[in-house]
Amino acid sequence: MSEHDEKCQRCGEDGEDRRTIWMAAMYAMDETGLPLEQVRITGKYAKQTGEETLTGFLKLKVPVFTEEPDAQDREHRFFTLRVCKDCRAEWMLAIRHWFLEKNNPPLSLMEEASSKVRPGMIQMDGAVPVRVFGATVSVGRSAKREPDCPLAGHSGTTLRCSECDQLAKDDAERIEGWNRR
Repeated sequence: MSEHDEKCQRCGEDGEDRRTIWMAAMYAMDETGLPLEQVRITGKYAKQTGEETLTGFLKLKVPVFTEEPDAQDREHRFFTLRVCKDCRAEWMLAIRHWFLEKNNPPLSLMEEASSKVRPGMIQMDGAVPVRVFGATVSVGRSAKREPDCPLAGHSGTTLRCSECDQLAKDDAERIEGWNRR
């Protein structure tokens, strides 16, 4: 490992060629439990107003930005991750999947919320309200689980948890009934 090597924060690979993923969501992204670093940049906000083509070996199109004439310096806060190219590509695929496959997310908010339900949590209208990264998700009866069931909110079909399986079937029938109305 050379003095310039840096570990990818996701896969741990050592190398010199790292990329920084910058995220700003007006939310405390550190709630994700990821090893994010917070950074602050002070400067002017500028919108993309066009693009130009750089000549050379590759003809690259690069964005052109224009500042507002009276723009004031502002503070911008970001969360960052230093990753290798492979991990950056996987992050980009995950974000694209999230955006394009709205009805088929890799992990739903309900699954994440269901994993946080604990006995004795306050119920409202038969459901437990759970915060998941700033969104409130109402977890209903199908999130109940047997003590030995390792996954809350699952359909029960793969883990053969009889109580969860029956609750999931009951909920599916109830939802089907609502859809017919």
